[in-house]
Amino acid sequence: GLVIVVLVIVGAAYRLSPGSRDGLQVTTNLLPKPPVPVPKGTPPIDVAAVYRNDIGPLLATFEQRNKDAVDRAVADLHDRLNARRTGIEPFVEDINSWGTRFRVVRRKASDFKQKYWNKNKQSSADAYINGKFRELIYSEDALRADIGASLAKLRSDLVYNKNTLYVELGLRLKAIKLPVAIDDAHYLAFTLRVDEATAKMLEGVGGDSVVKGVLTLVGSTVAFEAATQIVRYVIAAVGAAIAVDGIEAGGATVAGTAVGGGSGSVAGPAGTAIGAGVGLVVGCAVDWWMSAKFAEKMTKQLNGYFDDLEKKLISGGTDWPGLKSDLSEAVRVQNVSQRKAIATELGVPVSEQ
Repeated sequence: GLVIVVLVIVGAAYRLSPGSRDGLQVTTNLLPKPPVPVPKGTPPIDVAAVYRNDIGPLLATFEQRNKDAVDRAVADLHDRLNARRTGIEPFVEDINSWGTRFRVVRRKASDFKQKYWNKNKQSSADAYINGKFRELIYSEDALRADIGASLAKLRSDLVYNKNTLYVELGLRLKAIKLPVAIDDAHYLAFTLRVDEATAKMLEGVGGDSVVKGVLTLVGSTVAFEAATQIVRYVIAAVGAAIAVDGIEAGGATVAGTAVGGGSGSVAGPAGTAIGAGVGLVVGCAVDWWMSAKFAEKMTKQLNGYFDDLEKKLISGGTDWPGLKSDLSEAVRVQNVSQRKAIATELGVPVSEQ
């Protein structure tokens, strides 16, 4: 009975977003609320002791699971970025072929003529390489997809952790015969009030937009839209860091503004992140293109590009602490709010929370 009801709770809680308090209030008003009649002769329950000895350990486990979920999301992003390196070899082979070499050299010569004779600053050589890079190695859409997939994994894990907490908590409260779990209907009402109280606390969270975005992602009923918004936040943050710091790539430093010829239409934060990689290639002098060591050098630098891109995404850069820090902070805030909401709904004195 209780396990099935908890599954119903999950569906109800996530059909109602934290922002939809009016709908949530209607739902909780339709369900019974404590106080529940207690049979005469029933010894009083020390709620503070129950919270300290029985519920506290469950919450500690729940909070650790959420921290572990952040680690898994970060590891997932690392794996996705690492997998993109498989495009380096075919890209270098293509770009190092004699056919491509001569096409680049010919375009560079034409670009020189257009730049100084016709005042045309558009680079056909850069645009040519730019297209190959985005096709074979990495693109703005691929960057968004990688971040979005890792965030979706995090949300899935956090939702699962919350569901598990409610199952474990319900079983424990029912065994103790606490009034809020005297029957399934009362426990359902309790969990919905906990969700509502948690959502209200999270509404007042300020600070980093990525942190706020993650909190919205966890509670939102429209997961795709919430994830899309936070991906924008993350890319804007990492793009700004790259624009200021540049990219360290195998011994070379590429300015964050080096987005490659023909890429102006896709500039902006995502274009800055991808364009730094393009800039590694288009910045090569003609004599380097014709060098026998070109493939070796370019492979080293492109691997360095992915190393530093991952570093700036996960560990941060100028004016941004990185995705791992922001995810950890969001989960910390979520944990604190969840713990406080549960304790308050159980009637635990503030001094014992």
